[in-house]
Amino acid sequence: MNEQDPTRELAHIRGLMERSTRFLSLSGLSGVVAGAVALAGAALARFHINQALAPGADPLTYDLQRAPLPLDDLRLILVQDALLVL
Repeated sequence: MNEQDPTRELAHIRGLMERSTRFLSLSGLSGVVAGAVALAGAALARFHINQALAPGADPLTYDLQRAPLPLDDLRLILVQDALLVL
């Protein structure tokens, strides 16, 4: 074992550590905008679910079995909402 092997190993380890710490991050404003879009999507989903409830249904339990809107249509609307947010 010569004297250069430990130095080369340390340089290799250092290079691995530097590459592993690099990452893509969002700026502060981008994070705020992403959060606002997520909240808007959640509000839109809540609106669609409330629209699908039968009149007089309990909004806390989401009694969707008696809903005037078919559940397949509601699922499609919610998937479209999720894709819009993404």
